[in-house]
Amino acid sequence: MLVDLELLKIGKSYGAVTPELAVGFRAGLKAREHFNGLEGVTVLVYNSTGAVFALKQMMEPSYLTIIDHGRHLFTFCHLHTKSILRMEFDLEMMALPSYCHEIERQLLDENTNPSPDDLVMYHAAVDRVVRRLLILPIDYIFSVFSY
Repeated sequence: MLVDLELLKIGKSYGAVTPELAVGFRAGLKAREHFNGLEGVTVLVYNSTGAVFALKQMMEPSYLTIIDHGRHLFTFCHLHTKSILRMEFDLEMMALPSYCHEIERQLLDENTNPSPDDLVMYHAAVDRVVRRLLILPIDYIFSVFSY
């Protein structure tokens, strides 16, 4: 899969391009487009996942406020125009197939190890989620409101 160079750089710093990282990256891209850049834009983020890491790489960290409520909700505000862009991610877009839950359980359990084939299947499922998050139209993965 071809990956945006900016996202590739962010993923390299983070350690991998994960679904959460892709969500934050897409939110940041939409805000950049909406406000014609991210200068003078502040964001309130309601999670502390890789989405936050992506946004920190894309904008001034001092303009980022995190309130961890476990939701992929982003409220961007332009400090000069006072316009607001609010984006709420549809968590179903990040859902992995049910077989992945057993593999995750095995990965977290110190007494069991998933098979190499299971790991390949798991990584392929995560890759499909990332690909979907990167190619679908923004309005398909987020509810977007501007004020």
